[in-house]
Amino acid sequence: MSDGETGDDERGDELSGWSLPPSALVVDRVAAAEGTEPVDLRARLYDVVDPEALDRIVERGAPELTVEFRFNGYRVTVDGDGTVLASDAARE
Repeated sequence: MSDGETGDDERGDELSGWSLPPSALVVDRVAAAEGTEPVDLRARLYDVVDPEALDRIVERGAPELTVEFRFNGYRVTVDGDGTVLASDAARE
């Protein structure tokens, strides 16, 4: 490649507005809600949703996009604008 050219899909670590991949933020939010470290969660995110697919869908989606699922006893909401919420599913 000559100077100034890039590959078709050269994204590197850039996450278009996300400080961390959405899947990592989900695990962090749920762990914080549990008052524990992410590695100490009893459930694994990949048992509920494909983390790589979640990252791709949310990072490339519109800000109005919302993905919801249950993980480790929490209702998780991931919005295309970068918001990740974990609410106690038992309280709903």
